Amino acid sequence: MAWGIFGGSRDQSAEIRQLKMEVQRQFETIERLRAQLSAAGINPEVNVHGVSLSEQALAREGRKIEAIKSYRERTGASLVDAKKAIDQFAQ
Repeated sequence: MAWGIFGGSRDQSAEIRQLKMEVQRQFETIERLRAQLSAAGINPEVNVHGVSLSEQALAREGRKIEAIKSYRERTGASLVDAKKAIDQFAQ
């Protein structure tokens, strides 16, 4: 019998679904907090994927390679992780 991280016996697909729902809930919470900051006149410098405003602008302009390079330099992320972050933003 397998034990999921949320307790009890679960199959892996059910646990994966629950984890995905939790991640989505966290993204929604972050976006609500960002909206509250914006309403208070505070402009957060990064989005939920950790992409800065300048990197977002580069990606929107079709300069994804420059955005990925900037992200890597700023965060120390690997090429794969930086590409994922920029690609997630672009979706």
